Amino acid sequence: MGYCNKAIHRYFKVIKMTWDHGFAVVGDDRIQKSMKIISCIEYVTKEELKGKKILEIGGGAGLISSAMSKYGNEVITIDVHDVIMQETLDLYKNQLILNFLIADGIKLPFKSSSFDAIVCNQVIEHIPKQNHQQLIDESYRALKPGGIFYIATPNKLWLIEPHTRLPMLSYLPKKWADAYVRWIKNMPQFNVYLLTYNELRRTVSSRFRPVINLTPLILKYPENFHINAEIPWLLKPFLKMLPINALKFINSFVPSYILIANK
Repeated sequence: MGYCNKAIHRYFKVIKMTWDHGFAVVGDDRIQKSMKIISCIEYVTKEELKGKKILEIGGGAGLISSAMSKYGNEVITIDVHDVIMQETLDLYKNQLILNFLIADGIKLPFKSSSFDAIVCNQVIEHIPKQNHQQLIDESYRALKPGGIFYIATPNKLWLIEPHTRLPMLSYLPKKWADAYVRWIKNMPQFNVYLLTYNELRRTVSSRFRPVINLTPLILKYPENFHINAEIPWLLKPFLKMLPINALKFINSFVPSYILIANK
């Protein structure tokens, strides 16, 4: 009974941590995201993601990293938020295959060629645009030859900005966007630096070759990538019917992108 109570308390602590620090997701959602990430990497590498050394940049409460570590991988998670990282350290202190560090993705505290895979999930948009290239350069440096880089980010051209849920916010100039969030959300300013598909691909491909856009494939076969529940049921038959080339054509107007790159 005591163990059950501790498990329940731990679960709700994770939910509170993620909500308080702006992630606004529950544990099961992050576990689902980790399954999506793993399935994307395995699709490209054609092998199971097991026994690897993995870095997650901007791991927050550590739920994705914790799920990935269950596959026998050694996972290191970094984040710049010292408060949430200290709570995360306390939460996972008994999991020896998980390591948490307070560090910045644009200046990784690791030797070159340290990791088999690096995951950057919904992080680059929280870094000022002038530092996006540094994030890509550092990820490339820290990867082993043949290593895999996973990056996902929301689409700047999507009509609803995903962090604030405000329509057309990402289309506005910075001063107008700041005024918009102050007026509607009582936020001091809008500090999210969203990318279009072309901007994202150009930044990633400046260092990595090849760069694979998995987004059209995931839209067509969401069940293979553990996002079946995220696709509105009315859209599923339509997306199934479209050929991959047609999905590539509408690629610039999807909610978010997933790219896999190889060093």
